[in-house]
Amino acid sequence: MKADTWTARTSPTEETLYDASMTSHGPVAVGDDGVVVGKFGDEWEVLVEAGPSVSSNDLTTIDVTHDGTRVWFAGSSGALGCYDVDQRWKSDYSFPIEKTSTWEAIAVNDVRGREVVRVANGSGEVFPFRVNGRKGPEWGEPVKPHSGSTIPAMDAGPDGTWYAVDTSGNVFADDGGGWERIGVRNAQKDFYDIYADESGILVAAEEGVIYRYEPTAENWTPIKVGSENLMDIARTPDEVLTAGGAGTVFSRYRGGEWRRAETATEHNLWAVAVGDTDVAVGESGAIIERTDAAEPKRHEDFGDARWKAFDEKYLGLNGPENLDNWVDPEDEPVVSPPKEPIEDDEPDVSWEEATEWGEMPGDWEEPEEESGDEWRSRDELFGSNESSETTDGATPESSASPTPEANESNNSDESTPLAADVGDSAREAPTQNAQSESNTEPETAETAEPAEPAESPEKDASTPSTDGAGEPRDAATDDAAAEAASDEDDEEWPDAAESDADTWYDG
Repeated sequence: MKADTWTARTSPTEETLYDASMTSHGPVAVGDDGVVVGKFGDEWEVLVEAGPSVSSNDLTTIDVTHDGTRVWFAGSSGALGCYDVDQRWKSDYSFPIEKTSTWEAIAVNDVRGREVVRVANGSGEVFPFRVNGRKGPEWGEPVKPHSGSTIPAMDAGPDGTWYAVDTSGNVFADDGGGWERIGVRNAQKDFYDIYADESGILVAAEEGVIYRYEPTAENWTPIKVGSENLMDIARTPDEVLTAGGAGTVFSRYRGGEWRRAETATEHNLWAVAVGDTDVAVGESGAIIERTDAAEPKRHEDFGDARWKAFDEKYLGLNGPENLDNWVDPEDEPVVSPPKEPIEDDEPDVSWEEATEWGEMPGDWEEPEEESGDEWRSRDELFGSNESSETTDGATPESSASPTPEANESNNSDESTPLAADVGDSAREAPTQNAQSESNTEPETAETAEPAEPAESPEKDASTPSTDGAGEPRDAATDDAAAEAASDEDDEEWPDAAESDADTWYDG
């Protein structure tokens, strides 16, 4: 479904545009002084400046081949030509069979190179011609469907039947056996456009009336949608669209009601063309457009946990699928996701970015350039294994009493964010053996850093080490004690993969 709001576009001309068609490259419109404009990219541009014969004759009608690659246009003083959108090539066929009257309507059937065309003049005559390859038009005999009223519009149905309307409220059809009047009884209104497809026929008329024809019932039904004259009408499988005076655009989706759209213009609109982007054109070069309404979509699944986190955070979705045109559920713009997904097993993001997305990978390493003053190394928090060699049978904690300076440092460190986050087990005394061997050791604050041990006098290498009771100890006993102390330290240190991300955050 498309939005009800139309947006005004910058027009490359100030000439009134009378008709428009949708090609394979985008919309094309024609207007006064032979101007032909189109939009094949982001902006509208002038394709032809002065008509097919560069005589600046007005162009009032246009239609496109079934493959969308060529448009035919016609206008005043016999102006007639075509434009290939693939090659950007104009061809001039003005003043055919010495006819210089004004062409009012044109309709095209089949594809480029095999076109079958009908063109009508102001006297109510319909001229047929066909195109064979690169040759010019091959003209047939003109026919008047009725009394000679002006024929402002024609169309070709999907089964090859031709349809036309005149300004006297008549509708005509030609299935190959000649023109025949098929309505509309007691219409008493001027008709301005006709559209035919598999579903039936629609006629746009004055005073905001649309006539719908149902072929199976051979019946016409009038529908009042507004009060302004309706100059053009089109239909898609899901919607009918019509435009007219004072910037009027009405639309109706299948099963819905007629709605008047906001068009951002008060100029009379003469034509509409439907496609990926619908357009309407009119007085003074007015051009308005509308596109598909944005729908929430999710991004392609790259197998990255960060895409899932992004979807859940901003869209409330259950995993990444496709985010090509996504919007916030409350129509608020959301932050664009990273353009390149990041593999979980090879983190390539900054410290702050990693913590923002939640739990860090287990093998995360802190970038050196982002370590701050609050970061504490393992040695600073728990002491170094290398400095914990025993002297005279005492551990560093038991052999040295904390100094006043150390107590002051310990008290100040209680406010350190990282130290406050360390678990209780990491703040307890290193070993129970040390507490039992030194009962007079003063207690320190739970969050205090261990004081640096006092330097011990160098021992003679020949002096055997002793335990606390002064008894000699062998080397095996020393090695076992050191290994047990190292294992206990390792257990107290929190593992990076199991720790909460906030504990590891560096500010």
